[in-house]
Amino acid sequence: MLNKKYIESISEFEFDFICEFIKLRNELVFIQQEMTNKTGVLKDKIAKIESGIYSPNLRSFRTIR
Repeated sequence: MLNKKYIESISEFEFDFICEFIKLRNELVFIQQEMTNKTGVLKDKIAKIESGIYSPNLRSFRTIR
């Protein structure tokens, strides 16, 4: 769930990306650790992305393992 404190400070693109990221993870029924294994993005970063605290570099997601 996005942290309301940060929603106003992110762009519409970032917000949409975060929403789609969460939706995809839920559709795949992946826990955050499984997303870490598939994307190479650290679990704490995934948690921060999903809460709106961290805006990822999209290159981080270019390789799905």
